[in-house]
Amino acid sequence: MGNFKKTVSDPAGFTLIEMLVVVALLGVLASITLLMLNPIGLLAKTRDANRMNDMIAIEKALQLYRVDHISCPEIYSSYPDTISQPALRTVRSNSTEDNFVVPLVSENRLTETPRDPINNATYRYYYRIVRADFDSDTNTWSNPQDFTIYTLLESGTRGQNIFRYCQAGAWNGYYYLKYSGTPPTEVLSSCPSCSGAATFFCPAP
Repeated sequence: MGNFKKTVSDPAGFTLIEMLVVVALLGVLASITLLMLNPIGLLAKTRDANRMNDMIAIEKALQLYRVDHISCPEIYSSYPDTISQPALRTVRSNSTEDNFVVPLVSENRLTETPRDPINNATYRYYYRIVRADFDSDTNTWSNPQDFTIYTLLESGTRGQNIFRYCQAGAWNGYYYLKYSGTPPTEVLSSCPSCSGAATFFCPAP
């Protein structure tokens, strides 16, 4: 039998130029993927979803509280009103001014104190009450009957209960807002021009 010689040729390796081209293509694909996924935007939308879920839970707890107590939780806070009416009080939900949540948690209407995912000077939960009774002897209001809750959104979400906020003549973000009773005076049914000293909420376009 004859001797057979088996020859195996080694495949040629990549050249430097080919490797650079592959790396560049991978970089382009990674950039496109990041742009499509937009992780920063996705995180903002996730936080907004958490905010809206918290608002829904707070509203339900407040409605149940109103049924049992024939009033809303009172506010004791030094935080200034944004609307200059003595019957209105506003509070922000954070570590020092979330007292309106205390009875909701203590009566098991909420399992824990809801806080904004960022919870800073810009992103937090707001609670406003309208007091119904005025005592001329003590010059004080009491008996909170209606409430408004709202929170600033990051992603400019459109949809039900989403409002634009006009503050001092400039649009200042989108808010998730809910209220009991009749619409608060600062919540409009349509959006006029945001100019001058105007301060109001109106439905997001």
